[in-house]
Amino acid sequence: MSISNDQVEKLHDLYQQQQWQDLKKQAADLITSNPNHAELYSLLGSAELALKNNTAGIVSLTKACTLAPQDNDYHLALAEAYLESDQQDQAMLVYTTMLQQDPHDEDALVGSAVILAGNKSYDEAQALLSTARQHHPQSAFVLNAQGDLWGMLGQYSEAQQCYEQAIELAPDDPMAYENLADMLYDLDEIEEAEAVLLEGFENAGPEMTTGHLTMVDICMDQERIAEAIQHLERYIVQETNPQADDLKQEACAILE
Repeated sequence: MSISNDQVEKLHDLYQQQQWQDLKKQAADLITSNPNHAELYSLLGSAELALKNNTAGIVSLTKACTLAPQDNDYHLALAEAYLESDQQDQAMLVYTTMLQQDPHDEDALVGSAVILAGNKSYDEAQALLSTARQHHPQSAFVLNAQGDLWGMLGQYSEAQQCYEQAIELAPDDPMAYENLADMLYDLDEIEEAEAVLLEGFENAGPEMTTGHLTMVDICMDQERIAEAIQHLERYIVQETNPQADDLKQEACAILE
């Protein structure tokens, strides 16, 4: 029995609503009669990962990639699943496959560079990011990764320039605000870090989740306890990523 567009759309609605158990059950049910439908396996894998069944999620996403080997979106989801499971070597293999299919794939270039930088292979990471910047010059995502690499190398002025360019390109994206504020905080430039976060809260709104944790540190350092509690509460409410559940539990324990 073939699957209808309405059935697939319903699964995507469950995904958007983060109804993971329902998504898992309904996707699995549909797979029994549609065993060669890559998108069903992808959605099932997403549900398994959200439920912290990482091995099952990887199995489902691998199946999606097998059924649709030319679709880099499925490969990207698999690479990210491997990273969640601390399997960097496997993630790197997936990124390599993606780049074989599209040498300029932004996600694969940046993902590979991040892994290499984490392993202190800075020259190789920079080569990949240079390629990414050449082919995606207006990408805030690439600029954030470049800023992170400059920060690792202690080139903080260059890192700040990248983050500020990323903010100009995507002022409603929280990533650059949070990265820049974290770097400034670590450099003991507290007032500057807070100013960046306040700008981010205004422009990126509820997407600025982990920025509240940096504000907690700033407020605690200055004994602004009431404000620290407010930011911790906002983080708990706004953080919806199931992979951050442990961090949210720690935040709740602090409030108690």
